[in-house]
Amino acid sequence: MTPFQIYIWQQLDTFRHTLGSISVLLIVVSVLFLVIMALAHCLEEEVSFGKKTIVSVASVLILGFFLWLFSAILPSSKTLAMMYIIPKLTKNQSIQNLPPKMVEAATLGLDSLIKLEKSYVKKEGK
Repeated sequence: MTPFQIYIWQQLDTFRHTLGSISVLLIVVSVLFLVIMALAHCLEEEVSFGKKTIVSVASVLILGFFLWLFSAILPSSKTLAMMYIIPKLTKNQSIQNLPPKMVEAATLGLDSLIKLEKSYVKKEGK
């Protein structure tokens, strides 16, 4: 694995969150604009919005939805690492030949790290 791949994997979560935030902002703004247009049309019959304006707002709404959908299906860095690393580990002959006590020690160490991360996440309120 190259340093560039590691960097991209680390930045993937930030990219997902940024993309999700932008999509929600686009959706909220376009829905608010559509509501304002509907209210203005109901209150004053003289107010008319051009077809171009309505198409533009609908396009922004659709763009926001597709950005949100893309950010939802984009894998996290942890998922991507598992997809890449676990198959390599299971196919590695030297890892398959490890003594059972060493595998058990590694499993216990990983379990303690997972518990530590979960307690940290609870403390941070994420």
